[in-house]
Amino acid sequence: MARAQSLAPLALLLCALPAASGMARPTSATAGLAPSWRADRPRQRLMDIPKRTRKKLTFIHGAHTIHLVKKENECVNHILMKALVWATHVDAYSGLEIERVLIGNRYTPDVVSLDETSGEVVFWGECGRVELEKIASIVERFQRARFVFAKWSINPLGFAGQVSRLIAEGRPAGADAEAALGHARGSVDVVSVPADSEERFFSQRKGADASTWVVAVDRADLNWVRVWPSAAAD
Repeated sequence: MARAQSLAPLALLLCALPAASGMARPTSATAGLAPSWRADRPRQRLMDIPKRTRKKLTFIHGAHTIHLVKKENECVNHILMKALVWATHVDAYSGLEIERVLIGNRYTPDVVSLDETSGEVVFWGECGRVELEKIASIVERFQRARFVFAKWSINPLGFAGQVSRLIAEGRPAGADAEAALGHARGSVDVVSVPADSEERFFSQRKGADASTWVVAVDRADLNWVRVWPSAAAD
């Protein structure tokens, strides 16, 4: 016991000594180190944000940046779907926003873009669970808009079939669509977002704030199904 006590000051002194010059700084790749000795910080993960936590987040895609808030009890995969729908369409739709309240409309879109002149909805994105009643209402009201319904890690064909049957009676097809809507007719797509989306498409810039994420994704990275107009209608 006495010997152990006499060695304690020596151990403290050794810990305080500077590392020898030229020695490499230990990192997570350094073999033989216990986790407590690793000097680099572990990768931050969006999926580690507790569901009950409200958190401000920033997403960057190319030259575009958007700020949003993860609400209390909102799942992180819902946030990732919104960010991916935004990133895959922001180049085509100016002023694309997330969860903008539309005056005079019963429903709030997850992602939306309005025509700069008329204020008409030209893009509407829905992510995760959505009631069929809502789908029927919005696709009937905004027939010139492009709709994207994003689902987390599913086979999109089944849901696409549901949506197709739902809107078949309320939308013209082929020549009737051209006559009713002209060349500005919209479209309806279903997209499946893979379960490993965070690892594949989201990263942090070195030195960036923990709430800022870069989104690197192309449409080809996701599984899309066209619901309307169908190939036969075209």
